[in-house]
Amino acid sequence: MRSGVVHARNRGVAAALGTYVIFLDDDELPGTGWLDAWLTQADGITDVSFGRIVPRLLAACPAGMNQLVEQSFRREMNTSTNADISPRWPYLGTGNAMFHKHRCFDSSAPFDARFNARGGEDVWLIRGLVTRGYRLIWNHDAVVEELVPSDRMMVAFLAQRRFNQGQLRCILSFGEGGYAGVLGVSIWMLAGAVQSLWNGTAAALASIFAPQHAAAFQCRASGGLGKLLWWHRSRVNVYGSH
Repeated sequence: MRSGVVHARNRGVAAALGTYVIFLDDDELPGTGWLDAWLTQADGITDVSFGRIVPRLLAACPAGMNQLVEQSFRREMNTSTNADISPRWPYLGTGNAMFHKHRCFDSSAPFDARFNARGGEDVWLIRGLVTRGYRLIWNHDAVVEELVPSDRMMVAFLAQRRFNQGQLRCILSFGEGGYAGVLGVSIWMLAGAVQSLWNGTAAALASIFAPQHAAAFQCRASGGLGKLLWWHRSRVNVYGSH
């Protein structure tokens, strides 16, 4: 048996017998009426749907970190059930999401094993579905709580998370190939340079004059740095063999 999140997802999809496949991450707990909410969209018409994620902090949040932690783990589209959220695909993942198995998983291994080491396989899959014309919709009533332990409330963890997300933006653009891929990566790298410089400077100043805002600036700077250094992850962890 092969280890890793990609192989686990692919094995789960292969074993599923129903029309729809619902993903629930191991750190998510379904809320009241969660399954009933999904059943309202399991109509054979829905391609893909995503539900709300609400963080549940398992320890006291460090001083001044509450808003940053909440934003980092919350998924809320502020729209109604069945609304089209396809343009928001870069910010989605398979946690608390429902997919039409036959239409969305048309191969024996729909999740790309190149992402097994560091994650991002779900966003890569969702990107492909949007490219193929599938519609992503929202389910406001399908709510889960994401359990957030104390070590995930630290600046170091949140900054690394933003760094990885920044890298993924460029990796997804690079996946388009050709001139479009090169142009997309160039634009993201330029944005990353501005983001890292501006927010890095702001973080340094905030640490002196407004310490309560320093962590947020630091995390944004880390996201920009990830866009600049996307190629390292791409070469070593994603596009290499496992």
